Amino acid sequence: MKRALLVLMLAGLVLLLTGCGCKHSETELVNAVASTCTVEGYTGDTVCLECGKTVAKGKIIEMLPHTEEIVNEWEPTCTEEGYTGDTLCSTCGKFLATGEAIPATGHTEEEQPYGRREPTCTEAGYTGDICCADCGEVLREGERIEKLEHVPGEPQGAKEATCSSYGYTGDVFCTVGGEMIAMGESIEPLAHTYGEPSNAVEATCLREGYSGDRTCLVCGETSMGSPVPAQPHEYEENTCVHCGWRVSGLYVEGKLELTWQQLKDSGYVEVEEHALLNCSDNLMGTLVVDEEITSIPGYIKADLFDPYIGTFENMSAIEYIWLPRTVTAYGVDYSPTFAGCSKLRDVIAFGEMTEMGAGDVFANCSSLEKFEIPYGTKVIGKFCFFNCSRIKKLDIPDTVQVIGDAAFVQSGITEITLPEGVIDVDLDAFGDTAIKEVVLPSSVTNLTGVIRQILYIMTSMPESAAIMCRMRVLSTLTRRLATLMSFITSSFTISLR
Repeated sequence: MKRALLVLMLAGLVLLLTGCGCKHSETELVNAVASTCTVEGYTGDTVCLECGKTVAKGKIIEMLPHTEEIVNEWEPTCTEEGYTGDTLCSTCGKFLATGEAIPATGHTEEEQPYGRREPTCTEAGYTGDICCADCGEVLREGERIEKLEHVPGEPQGAKEATCSSYGYTGDVFCTVGGEMIAMGESIEPLAHTYGEPSNAVEATCLREGYSGDRTCLVCGETSMGSPVPAQPHEYEENTCVHCGWRVSGLYVEGKLELTWQQLKDSGYVEVEEHALLNCSDNLMGTLVVDEEITSIPGYIKADLFDPYIGTFENMSAIEYIWLPRTVTAYGVDYSPTFAGCSKLRDVIAFGEMTEMGAGDVFANCSSLEKFEIPYGTKVIGKFCFFNCSRIKKLDIPDTVQVIGDAAFVQSGITEITLPEGVIDVDLDAFGDTAIKEVVLPSSVTNLTGVIRQILYIMTSMPESAAIMCRMRVLSTLTRRLATLMSFITSSFTISLR
């Protein structure tokens, strides 16, 4: 039967070959696929390269078996189960079988308790813990054995508390072994009994306050106060109703034209780390400097003969400059802070100034009519008011100690009163002025500038004129100087009062 079937197949093949007329002498194997553990293979089909017909069909190849691998296997311990591991195919990664749990082996108790100790009169004892010999886990905790009784003595080093010092309850020692049974405790000092605060200063929107110092009426100890922050301004129509300070910016004819931020954004003012370095010469009207500014140093440039540029120097159109309470000094070394501000009429400082700079701060401010030297100023520098022709009189606060060389030279000053505290009036301080009256304090030790002014008056008037220069001499030194100058010429009269 099989033989007959084979004959029929061969006959059919012959008919097929003779039917297309191609001998299929050149063939190739196509669609062959190797088998894996997840996919069947295929031997491939035989195809004639000349006519493209399939000469012989391929056969399916069975899948390969999986290659087993055990993973996640671990041994049991006395506290944790083990695991036989899961079976995976190492070729394709297929999960083949789940492992089984292996029961924990259980603990094995140590023969000797761990941490056993006998009690003493200073420490309690302990029966010890029962632990596992394999893993060390505490299976049963031990029990405390009460310590032996101490024989306490009287507290040592006890001290009563006062309002100026801590007290102490004292330490207790065992009279048998001498061990400390109990350490004493600190006793808080008693409360001070304070009187009314002294030196208290109420905070305002222009200055910080001070809570005041308080002194204990029992022990006399003084508790220092602390600063009280300045109060915020309360503005109505851009002006503080308490102190008169204005919202910072540029005012023209009383109207706020540019805010401080707009001045910075437009480059009209140059600020660096709370220091105002420079202002545009084009600003006019009233400039109110913002309270973010704490110093006005000006520029220092690389010029041996003219190294300084003042912050407001040569602002030819500005009339008024307001400085906030946060500024306590302006100008560095010889910086001409306001020099050349030909229309400047006044500088209003809301802070307690300590320094105005050592140079020609207001030199050539020909329109300056008045200026209140801030209380706290110590030095009126060289050429400070040079050529300030419209200013006639200045009140100098008693914080000033030095009046520099040519400080008021060619100014419009006609009268000056030097307060107690001034010790140095330098060369030509009042040169080329119309001063006729000088009031001197007893604190002055250098009178170079005053003597030069007297000599100027003597040489600039006719000999026949009666010149009255009234000098209020408050010390023996200045009285002797006045007497000496009276003796020099009969045409110069000094009237003392």
